[in-house]
This record gives sequence, C-alpha cells and structure tokens, in this order.
Amino acid sequence: MKKQYLAAARGALYAGACLLAIATARAATVAPASGVTASGVAASSSSTGKAAAVPAAPSAPGFPGTGAPAATGAQPGGAWVPDGKGHGVFRPDAPRILRPGDTVADNGISYHGGPIMLGTTHVYFIFYGNWTGDTATTILPDWAKYLGGSDRYNVNTTYTDGSNHSISNSVTYGGAAFDNYSQGTMLDDTAVAAVVSTAIGTNALPLDHNGVYFVLTSADVNETTGFCTTYCGWHTAGLLSNVVIQYAFVGNTLACPNSCEGAPGNDPNGNEGADGMASIMAHELDETVTDPQADAWYDSSGNEVGDLCSYTYGSSIYTTANGSIANVHLGARDFLLQEEWINAGGGSCSNGLPQLTRFFSVTPCRLIDTRNPPGPTGGPSLLASQTRTFALAGACGIPATAKALSVNVTTVAPASAGFLTLYPTDQQTGGTSTINFSAGRTLANNAVLRLSGEGSGSINVVNGSGGTVHLVLDVNGYFQ
Repeated sequence: MKKQYLAAARGALYAGACLLAIATARAATVAPASGVTASGVAASSSSTGKAAAVPAAPSAPGFPGTGAPAATGAQPGGAWVPDGKGHGVFRPDAPRILRPGDTVADNGISYHGGPIMLGTTHVYFIFYGNWTGDTATTILPDWAKYLGGSDRYNVNTTYTDGSNHSISNSVTYGGAAFDNYSQGTMLDDTAVAAVVSTAIGTNALPLDHNGVYFVLTSADVNETTGFCTTYCGWHTAGLLSNVVIQYAFVGNTLACPNSCEGAPGNDPNGNEGADGMASIMAHELDETVTDPQADAWYDSSGNEVGDLCSYTYGSSIYTTANGSIANVHLGARDFLLQEEWINAGGGSCSNGLPQLTRFFSVTPCRLIDTRNPPGPTGGPSLLASQTRTFALAGACGIPATAKALSVNVTTVAPASAGFLTLYPTDQQTGGTSTINFSAGRTLANNAVLRLSGEGSGSINVVNGSGGTVHLVLDVNGYFQ
C-alpha cells in the first residue's frame, strides 16, 4: 500500500516582490544506490524508499501554505496527485481524469484537465553560490540552446490539453543571472522562491509567463527540505506581479553523486556536476511543460512524465571522446539524460522520437515469436551472446517509411539471467538493455523501438545472457 506523504506547501511574501506558490509538483528523486547496472541501465525508481514524511516549507505571515489548486470536478473517492518532494499525496478532491481513453490501461498516464505549456518555452538560469571558473556556466546554456528541436524534446509533443493543442518542440535560452549567496548556503523552499523573485525584481531576468526559471546551486549549497536525501530537483508554479511563472530547483550533483547521478563520475563534457545536473534539469523541464500546476499529466500514483522513467537511459548509449557515456547529442555536446514517458502506443520510456513523426495505431500484431518453427521471424531461440537480425517492414501493416515502432517485448523461458538489447541495424548498439530477465521467468516490457532507415525496418537483437531465451515482439503502432 502506498505510503501517504505530506504535500510540500510553498507560499511566501518577499520584500520588493510577491511570489506566491500556486501549485506543487513532483521532484526528481534520488538515484538507485547502485547507479547504472552491469547491463547498462539503472533500475527505474520514482521514490527514495525512505519512510519519513516530507516536511512542509514555512509560509510567510498572511499567506497560508498552498498546495495544488482545488479540483474542478473531483475524482470520486479521491486520488493520488504529484507533490513537491518526490512522492504522490492523496487528495480527496483530486482532479478527475477527463478523457475516458487516457487511463492507466491505455498509455499509463492520464490527463486531469489542467494547463500545459504551449508555444515556445523560454529557459532561464540563476546560478546561485560560487560558480567562478566553473564550465557549467557554458555547458548548461548549451544544453538549453539546443534542446528545442531535438529528438529528445520531441517526446513532449505527444502531450495535449483539453482542446487537443500539443506541446511544441521549441525551447529557447533566455539568459542567466548570478546570485552570490543572497540567502546563505542553507536554503529552504521559501529562500529558493526569494532567489527567483530577486532576479526578476532587479531586472536581471525578465518576467515571462512562458518562462521556466532554474535555480542552480553550487556544490556547497544545501536545500534543507530534502536535497540529496529525498530529491535531486523539483519544480513548481508561482504568482509574481499577477503573472503565473514556473520555476525549479536543481542542486549540483557533486554534493551527492551517489544519490543524484545515474552514473557517478560520468562527465561527457568534462564537468561531472554540470553533466549530472543536465539530466535532472531535463527531468524537471519535461514535467514542467506537461504538468505545470500539478493538475495536468500524471499517473494514478502521482508520478509525472519524468518520474515514470527516473534514472533510465535507454538502449542508445554510446561512448564519448573522453571515455564517458552519453545518449543524447545536442549541438556540439553529448549528454547522458534520463528518459521521458511517451504518451502513445501504450506508453514507454524513451530518450527521443524522430523528427516530423506522427503516431499511427495498428491492431496489436505479433512480429516475432522464436517459439515458432524456424524462419525469418520465428525460431530457433536466441543462443547465448547471439546477435540476430530481423526485418520488420511489411509485416503487421508496418510501412517501409516507418521510423520507429511502439512494441511490447516479452522474454520466455530464459535459461539464465541476462538482458536483450534491440537496436536499428544501421546504428551501433548502445550497450544497454531493452529488457532484463531472470532465469525461468517470463517478463514483458513496453518500448519504442527505432528501425533502420533504408526501408527494411531492420533491428538487431542481442542476447546478453549465458543461455538461450525466446523472444516475442508485439506491435501496437508505428511512427513515421
């Protein structure tokens, strides 16, 4: 049974500017203890496993703490909704699911009627603390400049509002401000909000309804409500001068690499802290645009789009020039970014959708079953350490122009523990698993599977185990 946690209430009045939190939202939680596993994939986790309830932040006099806005049309009996510190919280008046088709049995995530961020999202940074000589001040702006228009951010276009308007694959970098410890080295949520208020109130950054303001702290700064123990970052909405804005906290992962980095020590850009922060920032930005006020897109447990894929990195991991690992190339840089939940084809984690694609449903159909007699998509079983190629275009209504498939991957009768990696034949294997399994157990997993681009729709399947295993692959849609 899910444990109930306290919602983090954020609302305060600040000298010179009033920033009142109007919603709380889910945080990026700490990484699994072991980071990336031997198969290359970190265990998925959207909770910390800690039993203690999360304390609420204090409210300024005259402004009671505010949680998520009151629901318009409640879910009968209540429901779990996102909170501000990495857990779901039960609310009797939780917003109801507005679309009959958007259920857990469908894409694994539901729409609850609230707004999403439409049009171009403008990203702003507030570098808080000591960033002198730190290359993060160039690495992270490059992340923001090239995220929009990428396959990675394109996943957000699968999310729409009640009028069927979708999030656009458009992000711009609006600039940065620097704050030299105006709130000291021990911040709470109220102090984080004050940092944002000050940056806008002093005109260091503009007041922007379509902006997302990231407070990025140096490694010597602590967010005392749970950084490194309960969460690695969080996002929320606030009201400043009658304008609703979005802001987020992300701490330097060097403060706790084993808690907030999926692969501690990994630094594709030569700066472990910046590289770790980029992954948390991607998580928080995805959740901000799809659930800005904690009443739009999340699942029945209060998990937002990033939480469903925390510390998973997909099968497209590659080695960078400095020997680190990455899975996304943005501009001239490589990053290892957590995946995001795709709202299509049953739902699954992905680190990108090909550009200019649309999703087309097909009647669920079996593409591969190695339990069948020997053939191009049949037996025999996959041998230990074997790589086998399957051409899928033309089967089950999949056209030669398809760029990716929404599939269910099932492993049957594995002789020993291991994993399978499925990847396009015209790309290198990322070295990470599509599905992990243990001996003798039948397991299944949803995935978005890229296809080779020359028209055959071919994939390679690598058996990363010491024994035989059967593969069953069912398709429910394709992207083109």
